[in-house]
Amino acid sequence: MTARPEVGDDSVPALARGVRLRFDQARDAWVLLAPERVLMPDEIAVAILERCDGKATVGAIVEDLA
Repeated sequence: MTARPEVGDDSVPALARGVRLRFDQARDAWVLLAPERVLMPDEIAVAILERCDGKATVGAIVEDLA
């Protein structure tokens, strides 16, 4: 059984290498671009993903969105 990584208030989330959050003019929507994939996150997911910059902690993101 593989151990799950624990995420705490001091964890610093970031998008994986090669993954980008972009506004797609053609779709008039935010998209998450990954190798050979395009995901369309909802408004709540976009608000969270915009803050996953590799600098902000989970606690700071939660506080900002609360």
